[in-house]
Amino acid sequence: MLEAKENGYLTDIDGIGSKTASLLKENGITNTQTLASFSEKQLGEKLSKFKDQKYEKASIFVKQAQAYISGEPYLISNKNNTEDLFEKICSGFYIFDIESNPDEKHDFLYGFLKVNNLSIKKEDLIYEPILNLKNNKGESYRQIIEILFSHKEWPVLHYGETEKISIINIAKELNFSFEEIHSLSSRFIDLHTLIRKSWILPLKKYGLKNVSNWLGFEWSQKNVSGSKALYWWIQYQITENQIFLKKIIQYNKDDCFATLQIAEYLIKNRLKKN
Repeated sequence: MLEAKENGYLTDIDGIGSKTASLLKENGITNTQTLASFSEKQLGEKLSKFKDQKYEKASIFVKQAQAYISGEPYLISNKNNTEDLFEKICSGFYIFDIESNPDEKHDFLYGFLKVNNLSIKKEDLIYEPILNLKNNKGESYRQIIEILFSHKEWPVLHYGETEKISIINIAKELNFSFEEIHSLSSRFIDLHTLIRKSWILPLKKYGLKNVSNWLGFEWSQKNVSGSKALYWWIQYQITENQIFLKKIIQYNKDDCFATLQIAEYLIKNRLKKN
């Protein structure tokens, strides 16, 4: 397995697409091992297409290759990012995850996990799914706002930008003022952005499943994904069979707990130094 990674494709490295891989090959960097042992400064000089970011990109590419081969994470920089997270969530927070139909621009399930503090047992945490039927979205919006404003000081942790955008759109539809929308959106903390700023992980991709699986998290249903949840949603609409709804809710709940596990990793390792 190690040999395979050492001789692996450059495109196995996060952030390197086919064009960047071709550029590297032109400069004698043909596999992940060569990249991992290359001088960051010399590589930066070859990455002129990234302009002012060329040395930063070079450093990340080399360290990403090193992490990928070794299987060990690399702390880029704290810059108080994770310490700030720790301070914000001390008094409680929400984990938030949605399931969507992108073709119809419809979020059909909003999932909230209420976490009073990190010492509470997982089985004692309260998960609340909110179904968003097209003919009754006013009720789902009311429930969402009620949850968010029941603890106005709590941050909302999510993975990726979709959740924050969704809530801002709801707030606009409900005619919130600019100040109210700003106040609400400022509570959202994107763990995907935070982990990318803080860590280089030994992974090809930094999606929720990639990162949480690396941390040991397992979904309770096998071979699940957002597209599978969408398939279940379509089947539920056709058949009204509750089994499909239960599958969607369980998947979303697992997504929330996977996001929580990433938050815990960031908090646990916030004071580490290389």
